[in-house]
Amino acid sequence: MASPTQSKPRIDVKAALEETQCEALHHQSAVEEIRKCAKAPVEPYIFIKLPKVKALTTLSASEIYRRIAAGTFPKQVALGPKSVVWIESEVLAWREVCVSESREEVV
Repeated sequence: MASPTQSKPRIDVKAALEETQCEALHHQSAVEEIRKCAKAPVEPYIFIKLPKVKALTTLSASEIYRRIAAGTFPKQVALGPKSVVWIESEVLAWREVCVSESREEVV
């Protein structure tokens, strides 16, 4: 136990204050960076199951999987060992490409 005559270690208050302010500025800039990223437009993924993919494309399940294997149709996303989905915007974009290619061939 320290005796009353021993002095306590001196704390450099100025240095501690500067360090705290520096940490606060760093934290503030990090928060601002996160806010900038959050404001960026982000398109949410809409997951759709096979029945909706079939309805949007009018393709059979076997034809969808054939085209995936050939690399001409968007790949599915595995959500688990027995669950897959497609990203709706990718299927819709594929459909638009089909229409565009069809119209260009006719012209």
